Order: sequence, then structure tokens, then C-alpha cells
Amino acid sequence: GRTVMTFNIAPSDNTVTFSNPLLGIHEDGGSTSIVATIDNPILAGKTASITITTGGTAIRDTDYTLSVTGGSLSGNRWTLPTGQSSATLNITAIQDENAESPDETIELTLADDTFPPSLPPGWTATETTHTITIAENPQWSVNFETATSTATEGTGDAGAVFKHLFIRPKITENVTIPLIIEGDADAYQADIIFPSSIAFSDMITFTPSRENHSSEDYAHVLIYILPSDDNDTDDDDIKLTIDVDNLPEGYRLGTTIPSWTVTITDAGP
Repeated sequence: GRTVMTFNIAPSDNTVTFSNPLLGIHEDGGSTSIVATIDNPILAGKTASITITTGGTAIRDTDYTLSVTGGSLSGNRWTLPTGQSSATLNITAIQDENAESPDETIELTLADDTFPPSLPPGWTATETTHTITIAENPQWSVNFETATSTATEGTGDAGAVFKHLFIRPKITENVTIPLIIEGDADAYQADIIFPSSIAFSDMITFTPSRENHSSEDYAHVLIYILPSDDNDTDDDDIKLTIDVDNLPEGYRLGTTIPSWTVTITDAGP
């Protein structure tokens, strides 16, 4: 449900409605927000502020930050903007090197409980409390080596391309990474030949003894694309995308390279 804060001011009541934030965010820059919707914008020359009381096991400016879009934030006092119909309180987690167990919590109470009052005379506010959990990051990250490549059909190994799919850090057990395959190249027949060492479909399985690097802290699979001459005159492409929504538990996208697109240049008739 939503919490309603009602302010009494002549000639009519002014109601500010607060949205509920996400109940959980990840530690590596995860964020959420509380939007204040103001039915009747505050008149110029009037000041209306909300006091934010922080609690929970997470520490402000150590485990998370608070900022606002619309109005201003000074310490624990959020001054709502004049002449606007909404304002937003932003909550952003801060990455640290500690493994917290259980997960930390942020408790934010919005109220007008200060003295002197932070709201104009005649205004009242109903206290509202939100609890947000900061979850530890998934342990392993997955990404492609590069976003784009070009291959040439009909030229044998000279026209092939190969790039890595990485998992960081090293894995401790077999894991299968799901992929989404798109494009007009036929990955199973005339246009693409995948190496026989990879049982390639829409997923790639990593094995610690085979894919863990001998000295670096990552596992990797080399995806080798060898275009074959399909006897047409069209350029083709294939796009492999990490299926983020179906990654195994404990895995996440590691960089801004979630996919690898290979353009296959036609060799001509």
C-alpha cells in the first residue's frame, strides 16, 4: 500500500503521497527511490520540509547515500520544492569489501517530529517508515570479451573470429551460462561452424578443471566462429547475448558487454 501524509493549510488541505521503494537492492550501486507526489504545489514563499530519521543496521554515507531530485536535502531535513507536483528521495547502496551476514537494512522514517516544526503552522504529517535490505552482490560475474567482430566467409581459418566469454572469479563447480542467439546466420548449418570441443546450443557449460585460468582469477571459454561459404551474396550476422534473467543463482552481468555480434562478410558468388 501507499502511505498518505496530509497537510492542513487554508484554504484547502494539501496531500502528499509517498510511493513505496523497492524492498531490496544490491550492494554494488543498487538504488531505489521514494517519490513524493504533491497534490497542490507549495506556494512560493512557503517552506515545507520532512524530517528523515535513519535506522537499521546500515550506516548512512558508509553503506548508502541519500540524495533528492526536487527540493533540497540538508542533514536529515528534506525541503520539498515550491511550485512542483513531485520530488524524489534517492537511496543508493555503496560497495564495500565486507561480507555482511545477515544482509544490512536501511530504515527510513519520514515525519514532522522536530522542534521547531519543519512544516508551516497548521500542517500535519503522518509518520511513515520504509525498510530496505542491502543484499550482498552475487559472487560471480559474466561478460563477453568484446561487443563486435567481423568475419569473412569462404576463407578458411583466415576468416574466422574467436573471443572469450569470461566468468570472474574462478569457478568452483560446473556451471552453465544461458545465451540468447539472434541474427540471420544459421548457427547450425551453412553459415557458422562452432568448434566440436564446445557442445554449443543456447548455453555454454564451464568446468573448473578445463576453463579456470592457470594463474589469473577467472574462467573463460573461447568461442570460435568459422564462417562457411553459403553460396549466396548476402552478408550475415549472429548475435550471442548473455541471458541475464536466467543466470544461475549467484551470477550477474559483470560489465557493459552483455553480447557479442559477429558480422559475416559475404565472399561473393
